[in-house]
Amino acid sequence: MVDSVKIMSTLEEEVNRWMNAKESRQIGNSSVVLSPSYIYAVHNSRNTIDIVYSNGALYDDSDSDESHVSVEVWAGDDFNGNGYWFNHETSSKQNTLPDIKRILERILGESFNNSLGQYFKGHMQISTEAPQMINGRQYISHFRKMEHCPATVDIEVPEFPEYNKKEMKRIAKKLSYEFSQMEHVADSTISYKVIKEEHHFVSSEGSRIATRNWRAMLAFTIEIKDIEGRKLEFVKTFAPKKQEELLNEELLRYICANFYKKAAARYDCPRQETGEFNIIMDPDEIGVLFHEGLAAHLLSARYILDNNLTTFNLDKLNKQIIPEFISLYDDPMLPSANHWSNFKYDDEGMRTQRKLLVENGILRDYLTDRNSAAALSYILGKKVAAGNSRRNPLESNEPEPRISNLDIETSKPKSSDELKRELMRMCIKEDREYGILTEGSNGGHVNASGEEEDDNDESGVNVTFPNFVYRIYTDGRIIPVKLAHTVGSAYNLLNSIQMLGTKKTLFTGTCGATSGPIPVSMYSMSGLLKKVEIGSENPRIDRRPLLTDDEDEKGEVSIVPGGLNDKE
Repeated sequence: MVDSVKIMSTLEEEVNRWMNAKESRQIGNSSVVLSPSYIYAVHNSRNTIDIVYSNGALYDDSDSDESHVSVEVWAGDDFNGNGYWFNHETSSKQNTLPDIKRILERILGESFNNSLGQYFKGHMQISTEAPQMINGRQYISHFRKMEHCPATVDIEVPEFPEYNKKEMKRIAKKLSYEFSQMEHVADSTISYKVIKEEHHFVSSEGSRIATRNWRAMLAFTIEIKDIEGRKLEFVKTFAPKKQEELLNEELLRYICANFYKKAAARYDCPRQETGEFNIIMDPDEIGVLFHEGLAAHLLSARYILDNNLTTFNLDKLNKQIIPEFISLYDDPMLPSANHWSNFKYDDEGMRTQRKLLVENGILRDYLTDRNSAAALSYILGKKVAAGNSRRNPLESNEPEPRISNLDIETSKPKSSDELKRELMRMCIKEDREYGILTEGSNGGHVNASGEEEDDNDESGVNVTFPNFVYRIYTDGRIIPVKLAHTVGSAYNLLNSIQMLGTKKTLFTGTCGATSGPIPVSMYSMSGLLKKVEIGSENPRIDRRPLLTDDEDEKGEVSIVPGGLNDKE
């Protein structure tokens, strides 16, 4: 990789040069000369290793480099606000210093001109449209204002850890073949992914930040052919804190064997019927439920201000939105999340901090970037902190407020035995034969666009996909059932929570939205929910040897598992 000091110097030189740019525009009979009011420039580089073996045969062995240069330029005035423009260029190689300088020259020029266009659009919006009013304050989406960001100089570029590709390939080949020979297995795949990222940020406010991060995981994907000839796919991911555990063959075999045993139990078991059931979700599913149904997207200040979302809008601030024994935090430096999803600075150069989102069931704050924090500070008449701006560094879209590590706390923890006893008591009282248990998660998604909301709807549809589902009968018997998922409005699902457990574990994954897939974590405990809708999955039937399946097009923001740390 190119020397960090030289990259920072190149970014700083171009930012300073373009801050002195001037553009003359004619407004009526007057000529106005405008310059940028703020610029930041970023250079990201990423190395990705992918190793995939299916049934002992090599499927993928790639080692790829990518680089990305992005800028954001603001131009306008302090009274009204600024027009802005985000621009970028991605390369399928490591950029040289001349590459970076050439790209910056082009995209900074384009961005300055387009930011002026947005500024004048804002003035047109004022003169031709009725202003959008929020809490009695005028909000103009074409204008931006910024929450203050102190100038920060922080250059941390530790050495990247080394990963033994040869050993990874040996283990992936061996384990994928071993499990392909197991009873009822139609396909067995072991894949490794290692990502190393370097991030350089320079702003016209004087910030100069360089960081390095890395994450690695193993995924075990297994297809079970059930007694009816249907293929059931299960995915187990493992992203340990200690990198040497990714090359511990015996540990990996043990993890995969336990997972296979649970998957193979679905060879000949009932299909879960659709309906409403009382349910105990394990920590992974509870984490995904809170992520999708509340914290990740529906608490985005930008979504609320620009998309007019009503689910948890400003009318809900300082009001109870979930049960009073639950509190939620966004913590970008959560100790247990380690290298997977921790970051010291967000994508606008703001120092991150632990943020209280929900306190004892009461909505206290939103996820914000610098613009939405400034807007909320003005609308609410009090200071709102920024620091939640995130994006995938190699995607084309600008940063937006996103969750990092969701930390869930309860003031009334219950043991696992108490959860089960209460579940069975509820079933007996309601004359139900059984309740539902879930184990593990294969992610979820929620409609956060606001397009399907109506006057009577509290939210879009929220879906979670547990890895394994069981029935627990009132006499204590537990039997496995085939694939099923939970579905319902986010508001109703969250308010159906009756109890939360004691033991917290970490679930790590990748969250998708308009600013690209980003690593996230959820630190949660098990939970008991009342009358949750369970939908039955439709596993595919293997009718022809060459039959392929179209991938689902979901269109919603979603989370997929990216790694499961050891239970803590």
